[in-house]
Amino acid sequence: MSFDPQQLLSGLKPFQRATVDYVMCRFDVGAPRFLVADEVGLGKTRVAQGVVAHVLSRLPEGERADIIYVCSNSAIARQNLRLLNVLGDAEVRATRLTLLCDATTRLRDDAANFIALTPATSFDKSGGLGVARERALIRKLLQDRIEGDRLDNLLRHPAQKHWTGYVAAAKLSETIDCEATAELLLADGIEERIRTADLGNSDVRRPIVQELLQRLARHALTSLRPKLVIFDEFQRFRNLFAEGDSEAQALMRTFLQAEAAGARVLFLSATPYRMLTLNGDDPTAGDHHADFLETISVLYGDEGPAAAEALREEMRRFRDHLRDFAQGHTPQAAEARTAVESRLRKVMSRHERVAGDSGDAGIRRRILSVPVQADDLRQAKAVHQVAKAIRGHGAVEYWKSAPYLFSFMGDYDLAKKIRAFPARAKLASTGKPAMVSEHKRQRFERIPPGNGRMRALIEETLDQTDLHRRLWLPPSLPYLQGGESLTKTLIFSDWQMVPEAVAALVSYEAERRLRRERGLRGAPKKREVPLLRLRTNAEQIGASMHVMTLLYPSAFLARVVDPLRIWREHGAISAVEMQAEAEKLIAGALEEISLPEAKGRVAWEVLARLDRCEPGWARAIREGLRAGSSREATGAAAACLDAFVAGSPELPEAAASSATIRFLARVALGSPATCLLRALNRYADLPAPQRAFMAAQVAMGFLTLFNHREVRPLLLSEGSEGAWSRALDYCAEHDLQAVLDEYVFHLTGGKLVEGQEEGEPAHRGLARRMREAIGLRTAPITLHNPFHDEGRSRRSMPSHLAARFAANASRDQEGGGVRIDTLRDSFNSPFRPFVLASTSVGQEGLDFHLYCHRLWHWNLPGNPVDMEQREGRVQRFLNHAVRLNIATNHSKAARDSEGPAWPAMIASAEIEVNDRGEARLGLRPHWLYAGDAPDPVEIETVLPLPPLSREAQRAMWLLRTTALYRLAFGQPRQSDLLTILETAEFDETTREQLLIRLAPPVAP
Repeated sequence: MSFDPQQLLSGLKPFQRATVDYVMCRFDVGAPRFLVADEVGLGKTRVAQGVVAHVLSRLPEGERADIIYVCSNSAIARQNLRLLNVLGDAEVRATRLTLLCDATTRLRDDAANFIALTPATSFDKSGGLGVARERALIRKLLQDRIEGDRLDNLLRHPAQKHWTGYVAAAKLSETIDCEATAELLLADGIEERIRTADLGNSDVRRPIVQELLQRLARHALTSLRPKLVIFDEFQRFRNLFAEGDSEAQALMRTFLQAEAAGARVLFLSATPYRMLTLNGDDPTAGDHHADFLETISVLYGDEGPAAAEALREEMRRFRDHLRDFAQGHTPQAAEARTAVESRLRKVMSRHERVAGDSGDAGIRRRILSVPVQADDLRQAKAVHQVAKAIRGHGAVEYWKSAPYLFSFMGDYDLAKKIRAFPARAKLASTGKPAMVSEHKRQRFERIPPGNGRMRALIEETLDQTDLHRRLWLPPSLPYLQGGESLTKTLIFSDWQMVPEAVAALVSYEAERRLRRERGLRGAPKKREVPLLRLRTNAEQIGASMHVMTLLYPSAFLARVVDPLRIWREHGAISAVEMQAEAEKLIAGALEEISLPEAKGRVAWEVLARLDRCEPGWARAIREGLRAGSSREATGAAAACLDAFVAGSPELPEAAASSATIRFLARVALGSPATCLLRALNRYADLPAPQRAFMAAQVAMGFLTLFNHREVRPLLLSEGSEGAWSRALDYCAEHDLQAVLDEYVFHLTGGKLVEGQEEGEPAHRGLARRMREAIGLRTAPITLHNPFHDEGRSRRSMPSHLAARFAANASRDQEGGGVRIDTLRDSFNSPFRPFVLASTSVGQEGLDFHLYCHRLWHWNLPGNPVDMEQREGRVQRFLNHAVRLNIATNHSKAARDSEGPAWPAMIASAEIEVNDRGEARLGLRPHWLYAGDAPDPVEIETVLPLPPLSREAQRAMWLLRTTALYRLAFGQPRQSDLLTILETAEFDETTREQLLIRLAPPVAP
C-alpha cells in the first residue's frame, strides 16, 4: 500500500515515537503480542495510531488488511476507531461480529478496513438476545429452510413493534454463502428444536436464539483478515483470555488464531492488572501478584505458563535482594532487577510522567484541616440517635462525609431501615437537624454547610472567588486587564450521597448569594418567562431582532475588530478601552460605506446589511440556528433570521452615526456568535459557510445558558435596553473572545475530528458538542425524607455551579436526558459546572484536565496507586496548569506572532525546554511545565481532614508510600515489603536505581 507513515509519526512526542518503534521491533522479531502500559493520560491511542501507520505502510498494494479495535465501551470504540483511521478514506465500522454478515458493512477486499468490536456484543452472547438487526439477519439466512411465522415467533422478541421493518431492511453480504451458513446455524439438532419447540415460551426461545447468535459470530470470524488487533483496556474483559470452557472464551481463542497467519496483537492499558494490594483489601477485588503473572502469561501466548513461572522466580530473587538492601546490605539488587526488566520488556513497555522526567512532577499535595463545629455535632447527635433507635450502623462514617444525611441518603441501608421502621414518623423530630430545612429552602435563606469538608469547599469555591457571578472561567491568556487565575474543582468520594450534597448545597449557596447581591429576596419562581426569546408576532419581533445580535455571526465585525490584534498593539487593557479601540476600527472601516441611519429600534439592521455580500451566509446561519434550536423553536429561529437579514428597505442612505458605531462595537466584542466565528476563523480549517453554521449553532447554546434560572439575576437590567444588552456587555466585560479562542483551539487541536454520532460530519459534530456543553442544564438534586411516605417527601434543590457525575445528572433544554458524555464535555469547557463530584471518576478513559487543576480527595483513596490514578484525570496533555504557566511565560511569543496565539506560545515553550535539555522525552512542556515566573501554577491535590483523626494519620502514610510503592511492583504480599522499605534509608538516587524501568529508550 502506498502509504507513508512519516507525517503521522513526526507528530508524535519523542517518548511516543520510541514506543511505536519498540513495538514494531518486537513484532518484527516474532513476538505476536505486546502491551503498551503507559500511565494514564500519556496518549496510548496516539501510540496505537503510529503502530497502525507502520503496519499499513508495509502492506503490499491491493492486499486487504483489517485493523480491529476491541474496547468494552461502544462510544469510546467509535471515537478511538476514527482516530486510528490513519488513511482517512478507509471504511470505518463500529459493529458486532454477527453484523459482518450484513451487506451494509461492506468490507473491502483490496484495502484497509477499520472495525470496532465490543466484547459484550461480539464475544459473549450468553446474556441476551442481541439486537434486532442481528436477529433479522438470522431470519434472512434461515428463511429458505424454516417457515417464516416460526422464525418470526422465535426472533422478533423483544422488537415486536418494528420487527417487519428490520426484516425488510436486512440484506446479506455478497460474500456470504447463505446455504452453507444456514447449514452451520442449523446443525446439531437446532433446526428440529426450532420446528418443534414451544416458541411462545421465552425460556424455550432464549437459549435457541443465543446459540444461533454464537454460531453466527463464530462463522463471521472467518470473514476477517486481521493484520492488527488492538485490545484497549483489556483488563475489563481479561476473563475472555483465560483457558476456560465458555463459548465466549472459545470464540476469543478462535479470534486469536489469526496470529498464526501473521496478525499482531497490541494491548493497551494503564492498569493491566491490579497495581497494588494491601493487607485488609477486599480479596474478591483481585491480587496484584496473581493478576500480574496472569497478564504476563497472556502476553507470552503459548509460552505463557513457562514464562510466568520463570518470572515468578526472578521476582522472588529481586524481593530477597530488596529486603537485604533495606537491612543495610548491598548485594546484587540491581542485577536481579535487570533480569526482571529483560523478561518483561519482551512483551510490554510503560512510560510514567514522574519516572520518565527528572524534574518536578508539577503536583502539590496539601492537607487541609477541617475543624468540627457545633452545628456539625448537632447533626451527628441526630444521626446517632436515629440509628440507635432502628439499630442501624455505619452512621459515624456517613456523618463525617456529608451533611444533612437523611436528605441525601436516598437508598442507603440506613434510609431503608428508617422507612421500614414502624414508628418512623415519631423519629422525624429527632432526625430534623440532619435534614435540609424546608423552611429555609422555600425562602432561599442561608443553609449552613453542616460539615467541615463542605464548609471548606464553599470557602475555597465561593468565599475566596467570584465564581458565583461567573458563567465561564477567565482565559489563560486574557486580552483584558484583571484576569484572575481560577480553576474548576474535581471531587472524589467513596459515598454516593457526597456528590448529591455537594451539587445541591454549593449550587444553592451560589445562587442565593447572587440573588442577594442583586437585591432579589426570597426564592425564584418555579417557572419564569425566559429573558431572551425569539418570537415572530408583530408585538415582539423588535425584541427578537435585538436577541439576534447575540446569535448572528457577522463576518464584517469578525474581520474588522479583533481583540487579539488590539491586545497585541496595546497589551491588556480595560473593557472600556477595548470598546473605544473597537469603535475606532469600525469607524475607519465604514468611512467608504454608505449605510442606513440607525436609531433606536433599527440599529440592528445595520449589522445585517454589512454581510449581504457574503455568498450563502444567511443560508448557513439559518441551518445553524435550526440545528441549535429545540424542535418547537426551529421555525421561530429561521423566521427571525429572515426578518433580521431583510431589514427595512425604506430607510434612507446616510453615514453611520456615532450611536451606530458604538452599537456595532458592542456587538463585535460581546456577541457570542461573532466571537465564535472569529475563533473558528483562527483554528478551524473549514469553508466559510461551515464556520458560519457552527457559530450560529453554538450561539444557540449561549441563548440556553442565558435563559437558565440561576443566570437571570446577572441579566436583569435597570435600563431600557433589556437583557440582550446586558448579555452583550457581560460577554465583552468577561473577555469572551479570549475564552473562546482558547476553547476552540483545544477542541479543534489543529484538526477537526469526527462527531460522536455515527455518520455525523466533523464540523456538525463539534458544533453540537459545544452547544450541548455550553447550554447544559444539570438535573436538580432530589431531597429525601425517609420519615414520611415517598409521595410527600420528594423535594429538590438546584444543581448548576456544582454537579454530580452520574448517569442521571443532566437534562437538555427540552427536559430530556443528556448523555454523561455531555456533562464531561461541559466540565472540560470553560463554562459551568465549576465543581464536579463523583464516586466513579477513578476509572480508565475519563479525563477532566482542560479547565481543572484542583482535585479534592473528599474521602482518602485506598492506596497511593488510586491517588495517582485520580491525579492522572487532570494531569494530562496541555492541562489547565500547564496552559496557565505557558501563557504567563510566553505571552510575548503570542504578541510577536501574526498568527493564532496558542500555537505560537506552545512553540516558544518547546524551544525553551529544548534549549534547557529537557525536551528529550517530549513530556515537557506538554504534560509538565512550570517556567521561570514566580509562583507557577501546579496541579493541586487537597486532602480535607478533621484534625487529630485517623484519616490524618492515614494521609501521612499515603504521602510517604507514594514514593515507595513502585519498588513493590510485581511482588506478593506488597504490604509486608512496603513496611520493610519504609524503615530503610533510601535516598532518591538509590531508589531510582532499584526501580523496575520498562520505558523504551528515547533517541537523543
